[in-house]
Amino acid sequence: MKPKKTEHTSITGKTFYGTPAEFHLYNNLPFGRWTLADRREVLFNWFYEPMFQRGPGIPPCEMDPHAKVSGILWVDLIYNEAHRHHEKRHLAKTWLIAS
Repeated sequence: MKPKKTEHTSITGKTFYGTPAEFHLYNNLPFGRWTLADRREVLFNWFYEPMFQRGPGIPPCEMDPHAKVSGILWVDLIYNEAHRHHEKRHLAKTWLIAS
């Protein structure tokens, strides 16, 4: 039996239609990184909500997902839709360790 797809809502109100497992991955895994003009790096999820930041003089810490992020110079994506769920988890973990 396939998992039932339903509508889910991220913390900032973005909607997603899929299984609970899919929503968990998209909401809780880093999807990419913004490099900002002030040299901070911000990890964001699939909904482009900030998750964590680090930078010169700033230890890694969680961010408010509602925070407005500006001064984005570069965007790095960790994975894309062609990757399977287990590959997304593996790529995100590998990317975080290497960063």
